[in-house]
Amino acid sequence: MPERRNYLLGYGERLATPVARARRGSAVQRPRYTLGEARDRLIPMFRSTVRELDSLPDAVCPEDETVASLILHPKYCAGRRFPSGFLRAAGLRAVGSRPRRIRPDDRSPDRQGPDRRGPDRQGRSREPEAAMTTQLFVAGKRSAFRQLAEEAPEWTGGATVSAALAAIEDFSVFPVEERLRSIPDGDASQSFEIALHASVGERDRYILAGYRAYLESLGLDPRLERSIFVGSLCFLSLRADVAWVREVARYSFLRVLRAMPALRPFPSVLRSAATAPRSLSLPSPAAPARVRK
Repeated sequence: MPERRNYLLGYGERLATPVARARRGSAVQRPRYTLGEARDRLIPMFRSTVRELDSLPDAVCPEDETVASLILHPKYCAGRRFPSGFLRAAGLRAVGSRPRRIRPDDRSPDRQGPDRRGPDRQGRSREPEAAMTTQLFVAGKRSAFRQLAEEAPEWTGGATVSAALAAIEDFSVFPVEERLRSIPDGDASQSFEIALHASVGERDRYILAGYRAYLESLGLDPRLERSIFVGSLCFLSLRADVAWVREVARYSFLRVLRAMPALRPFPSVLRSAATAPRSLSLPSPAAPARVRK
């Protein structure tokens, strides 16, 4: 019977590389952007956002607060990677979110990873694949946004700062065009549905008060008595001309404005055909029958 041999891999230690020890329940992952790359990407975004927010009229910013859009990198949309520390340090808070499909910008060819594909055979950098992520709506005073843009160039490092900046893929103003949905053509008066970033608690009463004051300045009826709260959103109805919807959508805490869905008429079902009653003839009264004795 031939002898079974077990071969050993020589110099196998050369194939191993040291791995940083991860905390229990977490995974070690290389940041998608270095601190320098993140600052170079985000500082222009912060400054552009501040310029647009400062140009807004005071009437659409209740208590000088406004809302911006923060899109997370697809690898940082998990709950444990949520940039809560960054928002607290910047004086901002998340008031809502929605899923988004984006193509991230991390296309550096010299960095490898499961989602960071290297160059092709010709040495060209490959485009990153599109993936689902989270778009956050963050609110705060306009002074907080200005301070964020002023202090960002001075950030020097640290694991917390680097991870927070690497998690941000895009930072911008939430445009009015993305708030409008199913707006009909023409200038006729229509019924619309509006969703505001406001909860039922007393903390967000100033948002509704600012919305009332802004619509009344436009000569519109806010109809706050018909408000319905669902989580962190407040749903309202509005009757206005189509020409006014863009002005209404400029209110900072407005999430969406869309045409009120119309009730579809239910088709009538003909169950039976109506026919004229037939004439009936009654028998003539007959003679009483004789009883046989």
